[in-house]
Amino acid sequence: MPHHRISIKGLLIVCACTLLQACGSTQTVSPIPTKAMTASPTDVVQSNEKLDINSIAPLLQAMPIDGKAILQTAKQLIIEAQPDMAKALLFAYAPHAQQEDIDLFKSLLALSTKPLPDYVNESWLQHPFTEAPLEQKRLQLLVELHNKQGDAISALLAQLALAPEDMQIHLQLVEYLASMSSADVRALETQHSALRPHSALVTIQREHGGSPERLAEAIAQFQQVYFAHPLALNIPPSMLTASVVTNSAKQDVIVMLPLSGRFESTGSAIKQGILAAFFALNESEERVSVRFLDTALMPSEQLIQEAATANWVIGPLLRENIDAVVPFLPLSVKRLALNRVEADVRSELALTLGNTQTAYFGLAPEDEAEQLAQHVYKQGYRHPIVVASDIGVGQRMLQAFTRKWQRMRATRSVPQGHVGFDIVEFDTIDNLGSALADALGVSQSDENISQINRMTNRIVYDQNRSRQDIDAIVVFATPEQLSLINPMVEASISPFRQQSVPVYASSRSIERTDAPNQLRDLENVRFLDAPFVLAPERWQAESEQLSALWPEQRASFARLFAFGFDALTMLSEIHTLAAMPGYRFEGMSGSLRMNQYAEIERQLPMAEVSQQQVSSLEME
Repeated sequence: MPHHRISIKGLLIVCACTLLQACGSTQTVSPIPTKAMTASPTDVVQSNEKLDINSIAPLLQAMPIDGKAILQTAKQLIIEAQPDMAKALLFAYAPHAQQEDIDLFKSLLALSTKPLPDYVNESWLQHPFTEAPLEQKRLQLLVELHNKQGDAISALLAQLALAPEDMQIHLQLVEYLASMSSADVRALETQHSALRPHSALVTIQREHGGSPERLAEAIAQFQQVYFAHPLALNIPPSMLTASVVTNSAKQDVIVMLPLSGRFESTGSAIKQGILAAFFALNESEERVSVRFLDTALMPSEQLIQEAATANWVIGPLLRENIDAVVPFLPLSVKRLALNRVEADVRSELALTLGNTQTAYFGLAPEDEAEQLAQHVYKQGYRHPIVVASDIGVGQRMLQAFTRKWQRMRATRSVPQGHVGFDIVEFDTIDNLGSALADALGVSQSDENISQINRMTNRIVYDQNRSRQDIDAIVVFATPEQLSLINPMVEASISPFRQQSVPVYASSRSIERTDAPNQLRDLENVRFLDAPFVLAPERWQAESEQLSALWPEQRASFARLFAFGFDALTMLSEIHTLAAMPGYRFEGMSGSLRMNQYAEIERQLPMAEVSQQQVSSLEME
């Protein structure tokens, strides 16, 4: 019989019929002859023969299933934009797929299925293709999958593989790495060698961003090492601008604070920090003049008029004053608002003025909540409990903690046994004890002991036991509430545990005083706080000045003082912070960087209370 070559569609029908006949027949199947066939799979059927199971089945008894040919056919169908036919072929072949072809099989099935099913994950797209059209489709699906999962860095890496010369992708990678800790950047660089130039640029921003001379030298060295890389050929213009030494003129600064009324104490503490920075700057020959305006006494129109000739306005502090003043200042005036605003207000100002004209610096509790979420997650705790007040700042911090935790789970491999966290909310201390006991499993332990007592009619002398899976507790509460919560936790944790359960808190839960039992009540608490509070010796002159002015000052006052000091000191760095997302200003109030919304984010050091002593902890 003469043989004729058939089309891809013909081969698909042959293959599908073969597989359906093999899978669906309930009759005894004759052994496949071992005699080798002289014709290829594409030559089995004449082009004019009627293609159905009954007519082809006799021929198929002499043709073993050729998995390589079937997968190659599926590839060709996908390239020829016939994904449904490829999927039908792959589904028919599925029961016969060989183990060594599983990765290829899964990748082809993913490429032929639209939209991507929920069960498809990254492992389905790990098989690279030598065929350019298929490899492009695979990378496009990886971008889609990672974006769906919220894994920004993996999506960007897939986009980079698709378009290695696209400068926008390179800049987005630099910006993303700049938002991460140095340890995380190094870990990613180890996993993905393609990120080495981006990581190097972020390191340059962090180490040399504050010095134009050193920045220029580091950029030149970067261009020599990565001379052929798109980033070396196109250094971000903002970095080049920051590397040029300029002689800055005298800066006239207007500071808008509530210096009387309800928020007088807060405004006064910030003012003292700004004054301390003013004296320090003038001693270092940075020329600056400062004038204070009381937002509690002056109407908005007068504040705007007074600030018309200034170079900078620091403040206002309260959101209602920011909304009433900042948008109406002259375009020539740069602004550093001392609080964050709603997204719609921020977006409107950014659209009008740009990020270098208006920035937002506040002691945002959300920053600390996100930092705690990241730290607790990266420490590998499998099942923490979060205790939070059900109103006000406690709820804001709980929401920020939850958002960050969810992002971490989406972009990182979940540790073995990791099951998320439980939430304990309370409105008063009175109901906190029972809610905490329920979450720790102590109530159930007490009930079990009581039940045994009733069953045996004897008193069982036993200690209640807490859940053994709880491995960390995070508290968002006031200092007074934390001093009560921590002893409750200590009393509730079973003595049968081999290790204690750490309690984490933000600076808002810590108010260090001279009370005799305060540190005892905070035993085993790990907390974030401003560098000026944890290590005042680094700013000896300012610390002595603060102690002389307010001998009885509390930690909350010191944080506001540090906040004011940094607000004035970093004015000369605002442009660099906006231009280079990797650059951090190391201040009294924390390690500061600017995000894409022109908000100054703080990263704080951590300390631990142990044996009534406070000691610093190394952070990742």
